[in-house]
Amino acid sequence: FTTLDPPGAASTSVFGINNAGQIVGQFYDGTTFHGFLDAGGVFTTLDPPGAASTSVFGINNAGQIVGQFYDGTTFHGFLATPDNAPVPEPSTVLLLGSGLAGLVFWRRKQAA
Repeated sequence: FTTLDPPGAASTSVFGINNAGQIVGQFYDGTTFHGFLDAGGVFTTLDPPGAASTSVFGINNAGQIVGQFYDGTTFHGFLATPDNAPVPEPSTVLLLGSGLAGLVFWRRKQAA
């Protein structure tokens, strides 16, 4: 059993976790709700620009986060991808690029 409270939280709710152990949810600081990401004990507040209130509901294994925020008038859904989300290996990008180049070469050869 582990208690999760971002710094400054008066109350906390946890809504999602991925295979890497990253945890998302919302906390109330006494004034408003904020979304958060807990990655190995490092808390990051997640509030889209213009948000008066934020809730984060889930995180997938690629690190993409879904939630909603209220801008004072309307609720909006959002998808966020943190900077530390997994990036394809260079070999994967090279293999994909080689395959596309081969396809272009083959297509040009067929047209000639």
